[in-house]
Amino acid sequence: MERELLYTLVYVAPTEEELHALLRERAYPALKAIRDFIHANYQAEERWRYSDQRDAFDCLFFEAEKRLCSAHLREGKLSLLLLLDAREREEFERNWEKFTPAAHVHYRSAAIFDGVKWIKTVLEDTAPLEDIYPMVRMKAELMGMDPVGEDTIRGGDDGK
Repeated sequence: MERELLYTLVYVAPTEEELHALLRERAYPALKAIRDFIHANYQAEERWRYSDQRDAFDCLFFEAEKRLCSAHLREGKLSLLLLLDAREREEFERNWEKFTPAAHVHYRSAAIFDGVKWIKTVLEDTAPLEDIYPMVRMKAELMGMDPVGEDTIRGGDDGK
């Protein structure tokens, strides 16, 4: 990828066929599940950009100018990134019991850069999403994002 394209917004999002070709059979369903979950539950806007790596894209989910989370796509690989500032980290830790043991591992293993915790989860399939969705929900709540529609949030079998 040309150096000048790095982090440049993509004004026409990749098609489903292009995404499927990029992520292949295992990672594509996870991206679809993430996008479906976020759009079913929140009024989030997708912003696509070229990544800092060759032949890669980032899909950032925003409400106004606040980023909920982002998906990073690269040649058969997908990761989900959730950024938490100090206040958000305090709330996450105060509500620790709402998260699964696997979510605790993701949280504890995350690095902190400039006071922001970077929770990055590599997704080879949809299995880890049930551990990640409660974290996305809490981040949305802390951002003041209102759930779409009914009183319950969609996603996950048990409504967590």
